[in-house]
Amino acid sequence: MIGIPLTGGFVGKWFVFFSTLNAGLTLLALIGVLTSVVSAYYYLRVVVKMWLESGEGEANVPPRLAGAVALCAIVTLIIGILPTVVAGLAESITLALLR
Repeated sequence: MIGIPLTGGFVGKWFVFFSTLNAGLTLLALIGVLTSVVSAYYYLRVVVKMWLESGEGEANVPPRLAGAVALCAIVTLIIGILPTVVAGLAESITLALLR
């Protein structure tokens, strides 16, 4: 979990680091930030390999598959950026189904 800004992972890390600093645990916060930087390095290497380096050949992706992947990516971003909206919607649907 790299903690991309505006997503739940970033907010979670922000609260953890902020809490450790407020508790006077500066060394622990520093260790957390350093491990996040190291993990970001390894995560971003994968992203560079996937998007910036040329592959062995051109892939013919069927339009329906590309659409499904795009839809999943959009839903993942929405859930990551607006989790309370999605959770509220899920709660409303669940309550309606259970009545």
